[in-house]
Amino acid sequence: MLSTERQDDIAFVEMNAPPVNAFGIVMRRALEAAFQSLEADDRVSVIVLCSALPLFSGGADIHEFRVGGLWDAPTLPDLCALIEASATPFVTALEGAAMGGALEIALACDYRIATPEAMMGLPEIKLGLLPGAGGTQRLPRIAGLETATHMILSGDPIDGAEALSCGLVDELIASGPGFREGVRDFASRLPGNGDAKRRCADMRVSHSDPAGYLAAMRKEIEPDTRDLVAPQRCLQSIEAACTLPFREGLAQEVAGFAELLETPQSREAQRRFFAQRGGAGKDTP
Repeated sequence: MLSTERQDDIAFVEMNAPPVNAFGIVMRRALEAAFQSLEADDRVSVIVLCSALPLFSGGADIHEFRVGGLWDAPTLPDLCALIEASATPFVTALEGAAMGGALEIALACDYRIATPEAMMGLPEIKLGLLPGAGGTQRLPRIAGLETATHMILSGDPIDGAEALSCGLVDELIASGPGFREGVRDFASRLPGNGDAKRRCADMRVSHSDPAGYLAAMRKEIEPDTRDLVAPQRCLQSIEAACTLPFREGLAQEVAGFAELLETPQSREAQRRFFAQRGGAGKDTP
């Protein structure tokens, strides 16, 4: 499921849990143990999170939405907090899809490297939800308010080129045998002594008029979403990224996710999701 390899002072944490590297409780516990062990190793200067599969990860195991394992520690927000609190910089290597909770994990990392074909998205709204592991707080700070709002409200992914243009990823490297070596070269160029850390708690959403923009978005989507709970709740959480301290925004986001999870609209969307996939539930919308 998980392997760790150290190349000089760079540690690669590689996920290998077919079919989609779902972030269920077993994967979360394995990642937590690996991160804590590497954080304590003074030979490690950079941690790279990557995948042995053709995709990075399909995100949360939504089967846990039904059975309650979603809240078992460490949760996805716990893992994101662990990454950000670490004194060691994290780099995410994104090949294929990084969806939902997988992108939220990547957003908690300090740097993101992707292939041009990589697809990154937050599809939670298609299940009547909002991103619940920091997506509404980190994405506006990293990729900009307008890009984040469109991604969260549509649930549609963007590719590597678009992600580079908005700042979601830091560098594109061609897919193939040279991708991992390119990621290693990128990691080796990072400054030492903790100077490479880029925590979202230290960032602000950059926009000339966030209140005006979000008000316009509320008006724009109202005709098509007046009977839906999640879109306006997503905008409320995005607004928190613009107006509240980071930790307070995260707390509001988690509360909003828990609230939406119990709505009839979300339960029906989940029912349809499982019906379409034969109940497997270990991938994203």
